[in-house]
Amino acid sequence: MGRYILKRILWMIPILLTVAILVFTLMYFVPGDTAQIVLGSSATPEQLEQYREIHGLNAPYIVRLGSYLGSILHGDFGMSYIYSTSVTADLLARLPRTFIIALGTVIIGVIVGVPFGIWAAIKQDTIADRLILVTSLIGASMPSFWLGLMLVILFALKLHVLPAFGIGGPQYYILPILANGVAGFASNARLARSSMLEVVRSDYVTTARAKGVSERKVILEHALPNALIPIITSAGSCFGMMIGGTMVIESVFSIPGIGMYMTSAISNRDYNAVQGSVIFIAILFSLCMLIVDLLYAFVDPRIKSQYEGKKRRKKHE
Repeated sequence: MGRYILKRILWMIPILLTVAILVFTLMYFVPGDTAQIVLGSSATPEQLEQYREIHGLNAPYIVRLGSYLGSILHGDFGMSYIYSTSVTADLLARLPRTFIIALGTVIIGVIVGVPFGIWAAIKQDTIADRLILVTSLIGASMPSFWLGLMLVILFALKLHVLPAFGIGGPQYYILPILANGVAGFASNARLARSSMLEVVRSDYVTTARAKGVSERKVILEHALPNALIPIITSAGSCFGMMIGGTMVIESVFSIPGIGMYMTSAISNRDYNAVQGSVIFIAILFSLCMLIVDLLYAFVDPRIKSQYEGKKRRKKHE
């Protein structure tokens, strides 16, 4: 099991290195003069040249890339050109807000969507099944920003029970999480239904039923563990994508998270902030997928037995 974990951790290194090189290269060849953007149009040629020299902007591509990769290894994403603050500190300060929205979205999708999907599979071709399918289809079709605006109109402007925007107590996160969570509920419900339908038709489930095992035990102990594998993948990837995909929701509700920070950096052509944001999101996404891989090993006994079998063979050799 330890070998499996180590293998997954080592796979993260080339992935993150590739992401860092790609995003730096793209930002390097983007048209525009960083010194001109920061100092403005009123800066003299001498001031522009001095700024480039101080920040190493005149150095060749390879030198700048090597310097940037070295800084990343020390957890330093550089300084924001616009705000003159540490990009690493800015991202860490905004991470909790984005994390809360992403986690709430996944929780709604899993806790609400998965049971409904399983229930739809058990009650296949009934009114309950069709109602859940129609509801999930409607939820998947609604853009999160439109739903967010509708929730603001209803709960903030009409009912006056929840704040429309900004940050503060837990009540400020309810509407953003609901706006994002509906799509998660819809996708997880449909995925859980299709996964469960595939599993309940398997031979081992039929055999368990033939032996007289109760339907409840068949579903919970035989079918559900195997049906959870694609659901775990969906939940893990959804959480990783939510970390970097909350730009629209954070903009709608004026929440200063990672998504809004990256949107502002792109608008202001703050290259260090853009690079740092992308790499930071890639690190978080890789960690999410690492956790998913580890959950596989606990849910799917085939993975565990595969690595335990290799370990036993090596001992015999």
